[in-house]
Amino acid sequence: MLGLRLEERGLECRQLNIDTAPPAAADLLNVIREIGSGIEILPDAQKETILGSSHVQGQNTRLWRFAFKEAGEPDTLPGRIPPPDEISLICDHARQCHDKSHEEFSWNVEVHHRLLQAILREPGTCKGKPFNYSTCTTARPHRKYVPYSSTAKMVDFCLYLDDEADTAALQALGRRTPTLTVNHTDFAPVQLTPIVLSIETKRPGKELDAAQLQMGVWHTAQWAFLEYVIGLTTRPLSVEEEILRRQKADAALLELGLIPGIIIQGHRWHFVFSTREGNKTVLWTERQFGTTQSILDTYSVVAGIRELSRWAKDVYVPWFRNNVLSGFQVEGG
Repeated sequence: MLGLRLEERGLECRQLNIDTAPPAAADLLNVIREIGSGIEILPDAQKETILGSSHVQGQNTRLWRFAFKEAGEPDTLPGRIPPPDEISLICDHARQCHDKSHEEFSWNVEVHHRLLQAILREPGTCKGKPFNYSTCTTARPHRKYVPYSSTAKMVDFCLYLDDEADTAALQALGRRTPTLTVNHTDFAPVQLTPIVLSIETKRPGKELDAAQLQMGVWHTAQWAFLEYVIGLTTRPLSVEEEILRRQKADAALLELGLIPGIIIQGHRWHFVFSTREGNKTVLWTERQFGTTQSILDTYSVVAGIRELSRWAKDVYVPWFRNNVLSGFQVEGG
């Protein structure tokens, strides 16, 4: 970390102070904060089904008194709300992993994969709407985008846009990048699907500093990639056009403001995010928003994933289309 702090295009990790958070993160952070407190994490339409479930009956229902939104408030978040029996089974798997001291790989397979699948994919399908996820433990950020004083760092899962609407533009973009993809990594499974959220996992009580470094370097590469691709077109740019493109990139990255991420440590799910200060990436850590220790707490994880998917749908994807894909759109596309 010492070298990364000194590097012009390096990385700093800072402790998040909720009351003095960067303005770009204020709205999203307020929602994540409420989710972490179990406030309005579920639609009222689910109340009877969940509280009437045999997996919840007999619990202290006062714990659920703030969990449901007001009656009539529509549920417009992306993703699915798994029923209590699915959530209960995931909690059982998490308890087994904890009690039997399973390694990170087992947590990923038995718990985190199951929960992401339950949220992002409809039963019996492998498609997401509009976002899907993939394991990406072997995905390395391209050397061009990694700080000089760091080796490539990898994460465990990524959420990506699962939508064929922009296929032609994404293919054209991929032809113009060093990775031959639309991301900062040449990981083939997400070649033409923009990554919108990354997740790093660790077993309980282990290596939180290492997880932060991995996420920070991964985000640093993602920011550098976005800076590179903003304003590109299907043809090479002149010197004057490249100067204007770089100016546009600075303004566009400022408009985006942040890139969110998640660090999971055993049961506990933590929200992190990165911002840019000049050419340097700052990773802000961390705010717990849920755990897999109980059904109620796991529904907080569900709400957090769905809320971050909403941010991706409402903020990141329109920004990406406007600032990155616009130079590759075919006429009439």
